[in-house]
Amino acid sequence: MNKIQVQENLAEQKLVDELCEIIHNVVTSSSYEVEHENTLDYDCMTDDIDQHETEDSENEDPTFRTNREGYFNEQKDFLQNFTLDYMIKVINFYDEIDDRTNKRKHTWKGKIYEQHGAKRNKFNEIEAHVFDMFENARENYLPAHDLDLRRWALQKAKEISLGDFSASAHWVLMFKRRHNIVSRKVTKLVTRKTANDSEEIVKLVDKFIDDIRGELNNYRPEQVLNTDQVGLSKELHSRRTLTYKGEKTTVGVIQSHNAITHSYTIQPMISLAGHVVGPIYLCLQEPSGRFGERVKENLFRANNVIVTCSKSGKLDTTLVQCWFDHVFLPSTPRKSLLISDSWTGHKDPNIYAKSKGCKRVEIPKNTTDQIQPLDVFYNRQMKSIIRKMYDRVMLDQLSISLMERNNIIQLISLVHSQMSAPIFQNLIRYAWYASGYLDKHPGSFQTVKDVCFSLDGTTCQHNNCDSSPFIQCSWCRKILCFDDFFLSYHIH
Repeated sequence: MNKIQVQENLAEQKLVDELCEIIHNVVTSSSYEVEHENTLDYDCMTDDIDQHETEDSENEDPTFRTNREGYFNEQKDFLQNFTLDYMIKVINFYDEIDDRTNKRKHTWKGKIYEQHGAKRNKFNEIEAHVFDMFENARENYLPAHDLDLRRWALQKAKEISLGDFSASAHWVLMFKRRHNIVSRKVTKLVTRKTANDSEEIVKLVDKFIDDIRGELNNYRPEQVLNTDQVGLSKELHSRRTLTYKGEKTTVGVIQSHNAITHSYTIQPMISLAGHVVGPIYLCLQEPSGRFGERVKENLFRANNVIVTCSKSGKLDTTLVQCWFDHVFLPSTPRKSLLISDSWTGHKDPNIYAKSKGCKRVEIPKNTTDQIQPLDVFYNRQMKSIIRKMYDRVMLDQLSISLMERNNIIQLISLVHSQMSAPIFQNLIRYAWYASGYLDKHPGSFQTVKDVCFSLDGTTCQHNNCDSSPFIQCSWCRKILCFDDFFLSYHIH
């Protein structure tokens, strides 16, 4: 073989190497992804949580598409430097078989893949490191942001000598997608002591659940009860809305600032059997702490609401005694297991002295969001109806003030009635299951959104009314407009 042939072979080998790298890069390049995500208001599982609230940096790097297209154009221009015959010659060179071994003579492809494989392992090492750092941060309730992901990635890249890795905005975006990571609003704050005590809290939760499960053998499902106080603002405003993409400030309107800072209290009760138990207890806020005679005369009467009041709109030990006498005793079996939280007003043993068959067990402090059925699931479902009513009044500019005393009573009565429907039995049992008291899932169930606000009809079905629908009754399944539901007091 003369010198010219050797040079030609070396040139061909170089060309083959370059072509192989081009083909490999094209095959392994990332594909375009286009996603559209719509989040409607009042998702049934996350009523109090802002879902999919993403940071600006979650948008795809605007230079990514341009850079990739430029890369492909460069490769296309490079290929145009060679004739078809020459490229066929290159392929034949690659396919040349050794007569002795019956294998290809050239092994350059394996070397290239070996190089790329080593680099890929480094990428995987960076990925694992960043995810470990993220997991550690969230396990300790520490905040983490896109900049932190990038910082951790660059630190690891430097450590393993991957100098050409930049941890671009696109890499951060794809990392979050691969691990189902999104930006979320912090909805609960705990002290560092509470965070450090998380293991102890887990032990308390497990022990309490085990103890209650042992007690359940002594009670029928309808005898096992959970009650909880729920503070509500006089005006519940929606925390989410459809609006224009890119809007810097999303503004909502309320009727009164005073109404969103002053509250009233309701106290529902549910059973392990999946039923709403008794009337609901309602404590209104009154400046004097009591109802005047004229107010009493004009008070809205609802059979499923026991109404009281205080200066703050909150309960105290005396009002809890009133709840026990007028709600609990008339509505529950003689023998019962009452599960309630560690609030001071519940702790007075004299409250329960009138019922020797009632055994009260106290949920450990700082655990109600995990093991109190009302907190875990039921209350969010109930409040979603209330919010829908406030939203409709505001959106349609109805001349109704839901902050007024009688309208509050009427609203709570209607909501309590809707939640008491048999269609929600499995929903209530799921609240107990999600809290850990039941081993077996209660089976499929419909949420408030499914039952009341997935409206198929376009008009109200009451007395040939042609108004737009507001709600589908959980009892009779009629589709009703706001007037026929609220003003006409559609109670069951």
